[in-house]
Order: sequence, then structure tokens, then C-alpha cells
Amino acid sequence: MTAEDPHPRMPFLDAMQLLKARFPNGNVDYQPSTGDVFISLPLSDDEELRAGLTWQQAKYLAISELTGDDLKAGRFPADWPK
Repeated sequence: MTAEDPHPRMPFLDAMQLLKARFPNGNVDYQPSTGDVFISLPLSDDEELRAGLTWQQAKYLAISELTGDDLKAGRFPADWPK
């Protein structure tokens, strides 16, 4: 069973533009073949976290108040898409 679209009125490409604006240094990358979205977030010690999201999670994140720190810490709300 696939997760429902968290924001059906928002086109996916609009969500991607919002993510790129919110995470300008995060290297937002969409993989059309799998539908996955990856955001590279800087960590300490010159390393980075490559957060993998489903397209539903990406759309949710695009308009939520979650931050890169939330992604790094794995802090997600109860209605976070699976």
C-alpha cells in the first residue's frame, strides 16, 4: 500500500522548487526512476547526511516547518508519511 499524497493540490515540481529554496546548500536531488528525493545536509567535521525521502515525504517537508536539523535528528511528526 502506498502512502496518500499529503498535499494533492500542490504539484510535485512546485514542492521541489520549495525544497530547493528552503535547502539551498542541501543539494536537493530527485531520482525520477525511483521517485525518491535526496537532500544532502552538512554535518560537523566536513561530513554530510544524505537524507532519502519518498515523494510524499518530500511534498510534506516542502510546506512544513521541519528543518534540516529535524531531518538529521530523525524528529518527525506523527502524521509524517511512511
